[in-house]
Amino acid sequence: PGDWLHTVAGIKSADLFIGCLSAMSVLAAALGKPRVLIEPNEARWNPIFQHWDTELVRGNDGRPTFDARALVAAVKAKLESLK
Repeated sequence: PGDWLHTVAGIKSADLFIGCLSAMSVLAAALGKPRVLIEPNEARWNPIFQHWDTELVRGNDGRPTFDARALVAAVKAKLESLK
C-alpha cells in the first residue's frame, strides 16, 4: 500500500523490475529500468499489450508462462546481460 510517489521511488531504486503487464511495468519502462515481464492473464498475451522492448517470459513450448523455473532463468539471463 502507498501512493504512486512511493511506488516510483521503489522502482527507481531497484536494479531490475520483475512483474506483470501492469501500470508498474510502464513506470519501470519510463524510468529506464531493465524488466523481466510475466503475465498470468492469457487475455494479455495478445501482442497489442506487449512492451516494445521486453518480451514476456516464455516456457519450453514458446508460450508466455509464469512458471517459476522459467522466471528464474529469465532473471539470471537479464542480470548477466547487465554486467
